[in-house]
Amino acid sequence: MPNRGSVPPGGARDRGPGGRVAGRKTLFRRFPDRVVTVVPTVADKVAMLAARQLSNRPFIVFGLGTAGTADFVDDQGMHKGGFIVPGLRLMTEALFDGTADVHVTFEALLTLNSRAPGRSTPSAVRRGVALMLADFVSGSISRFSAACADTPLVYLSGGDAEAIARLVEVAVEIRPELVLDGLALALP
Repeated sequence: MPNRGSVPPGGARDRGPGGRVAGRKTLFRRFPDRVVTVVPTVADKVAMLAARQLSNRPFIVFGLGTAGTADFVDDQGMHKGGFIVPGLRLMTEALFDGTADVHVTFEALLTLNSRAPGRSTPSAVRRGVALMLADFVSGSISRFSAACADTPLVYLSGGDAEAIARLVEVAVEIRPELVLDGLALALP
């Protein structure tokens, strides 16, 4: 297996969720077939639990905060995998760390409601970063929908959910309390 980033040559050892690989905390687990898979966090699991109570249809739960997460669940309630990407703030900070004289407030990202290109550097940054996350959501929905017999429901949660929902061109339901709803079910 090729060396991928911080995974040491020779591969990682199974440390389970929350273990350390190459000195970094990770939620990855190494299985005997040497495939690295993402283990959903507790927050992701309880959000999926709450979403499953809403319908028996397939669904996608997007957690849109510090990171953007997508978890795909089929009509049988089986988790089919997911994605993790940087959230709005992390993408913006990464851009600013590598460029000079570009300043955009994070709050400005949360009020964006246009898909038009920016006409200044700050507006181009705001719109580009927000559209990257919105397109991640839209593309994930499209790919999972193509694999399902029934159209999946889509739930957005997290601090960036409302901002991204304005930019996504498909039907989504904003469920800001999905994690707390799942905790209430898991810990009655």
